[in-house]
Amino acid sequence: MSFFLRLQPWALFLLTFVLPFGVMMGGSMALILLQLQLPIFFAIYSCVMLLMLGSLFGWLWALGAYLTRLLPAGTVASVRWLHTALTIPGLYILLILAVLPRGFSTTGSSFQPAWALAIVPLHLLSMACIFYSLYYVARALRSVELQRQAQFSECVGEFFLLWFYPVGIWFIQPRINQLADRTVS
Repeated sequence: MSFFLRLQPWALFLLTFVLPFGVMMGGSMALILLQLQLPIFFAIYSCVMLLMLGSLFGWLWALGAYLTRLLPAGTVASVRWLHTALTIPGLYILLILAVLPRGFSTTGSSFQPAWALAIVPLHLLSMACIFYSLYYVARALRSVELQRQAQFSECVGEFFLLWFYPVGIWFIQPRINQLADRTVS
């Protein structure tokens, strides 16, 4: 996972945003222009989602594990909560990608409303876990920089930069690169 810590911002942006977006646009164009079959489109979509979220969650996982090791003494933070919070949405996304193609046929939608009873709570739990992961990494980064336990008001900027990662990568990753260079030297 240290791979993510050494990446330049442009490379991380390409990996987590441009590459998945380009593949998705190509798949959408193929669906329209080549009259691609819906199961093939879902396969492309699933690969794109796994690439994008796998790289984004991998980046957050690596940042959390790395920053937790750099936290000042007396700062209590367990990386297990972060890992659990990233695993839950990962499993949820795998479940959705496995179930979603079966819910639709080529003739139209055959999606059962009863699925919403399961999907809505799982989706809300997944969203809460993602927000917690963003908060954990933002607070850990700010705590390492301040060399004390950061309050939420001190790390709210980092939280929003991580939330809107296509923009935030350009601000967060150089700081991570500096920390990584400083700890190696």
